[in-house]
This record gives sequence, structure tokens and C-alpha cells, in this order.
Amino acid sequence: MTQHKRDRPAGARVKLIMAALTSAILLLAASPAPAQQSGPNQVLFGGKLIDGIGSDIQRVTPLAAGRLAVSHPSPIFPPTAKLTSGALVKVLIEVDEKGTVSNILGVDGPADLTSNASSAVQTWTFRPYIHAGKATPIVTTIPLLFQPAQGSSPAQVLYVPSTIRISGGVLAGLNEHKVIPQRITGAVSGTVVLQVLVDPHGYVAAATATSGPLALHAACEDAVMQWRYQPYLLNGEPTWVESTVVIRYNVGTPQ
Repeated sequence: MTQHKRDRPAGARVKLIMAALTSAILLLAASPAPAQQSGPNQVLFGGKLIDGIGSDIQRVTPLAAGRLAVSHPSPIFPPTAKLTSGALVKVLIEVDEKGTVSNILGVDGPADLTSNASSAVQTWTFRPYIHAGKATPIVTTIPLLFQPAQGSSPAQVLYVPSTIRISGGVLAGLNEHKVIPQRITGAVSGTVVLQVLVDPHGYVAAATATSGPLALHAACEDAVMQWRYQPYLLNGEPTWVESTVVIRYNVGTPQ
């Protein structure tokens, strides 16, 4: 004897469809956004796309640009800057075929440092960049390390053109010494993301919190400045590296 399945009522079918649509929307919302990629006339800088880059302009690494630098006077360290640790400022510049800085395209770093950084870099000069046998304009990034006065050492600004960026996972694998951030009084929870600069000896030269609850920033920066890493080797030589550190707090306690 053949049994026939009873059709679901129309209302039940609508509920099932709505539930499926809701699940799909939630999955899409939870999926990470695709990474931004620069087009032929764009440069990705500081997490943003900078438009208007001519197709004839060559993209040059900070290291390659550093080898071409002829005159690079250091920015003045702002006396009003409130830094407890080093901070990295990056200036995106366009250099013409004569080696003169023709345009400041962007500045990324603490707000009280960016003006002095861009003003100084605007005066820099470079040897012409030769591409296909002729002088060619370039776009490059200038990394500057602002270090506050510590003990008998005065405040200073260092040009670190050999800096390369590595992933947070690679940097974590090089960690040799980690200091746990202080516990924060109060029910503060959240994730703090820090941009860090590690010198060729494995010491943290700069640690700047860029996101997360403000109440957690100082504790995270103070702790990460005490971390120690194995030197990162590029072609067998220790080099400066820039990367990301993530610290999570749950009700005032670092995880």
C-alpha cells in the first residue's frame, strides 16, 4: 500500500524559507570582508586606497628608495608629543624624474607627529630612479621612527628604510620573551590591535595601539614594548620589521 506524504501548510513553508534566508544573511555578515587590492592607478596605504597614481609612475620599496636618498633631514620631534614609547610614522610620497619630492600622497601615524613628518620629507631629495634606461617618477613610502627621550637619551627621529612588513603569525613565531599586560580595574573587555616595529636585534622599537577600547591601550603598549624577538633575517641579514600584535581582554583581564 503506497503512502502519500502530506503537503506542508503554506504558512509552514514560508517560515522555513524565511529561516533559511536569515541563516544565509547571518553567514554572510560573519564572513570576513575581502582584502582591498590596489588597481593600476592606486596604492594601498594605511588601509586605504590612494587614487590618481599615474600609470607611468613606478612603485618602489622603502629599501630601494633609501638607497637613492641624497638628502633626508630628520623631522623635528614635537615637544608637545605625548609619547611613552616609540611610534612609527609612514609618509607616502611621489618623487619626480629629477629626484624631487613632488607630492605628499598620505601620512599614517599618531596625529601629533604627522605634520612634522610630512614637512620634513617634503624637502628630501633623491637620485633619479632609472627604469628602462631613463629617469622615471616613483611612488614610495618613507618610514620614520619617533623615539621619545628616555633617561639620558634625547628624543630622536630615525629614518628606517630597510623596514619590511611581515604577518602577525610570523612575528609571533619569533617571540622569545613576552610580558603579560596589566590587569585593568573595571569590566573592560575587547581586542586591542597594535602596530609594532622591531629592530634588527629583536627589540620592540615602537608599539602603537590602533584599535580597541582606549582604556586598554596604555597597558598593552607598555607590555609589548618589553617583548623580545629573534631577529628577522632577510637574505641572511637581520632587518627591521613591521607587524601586528593582537591582545584580548576579558573583563579587565588579558587573555
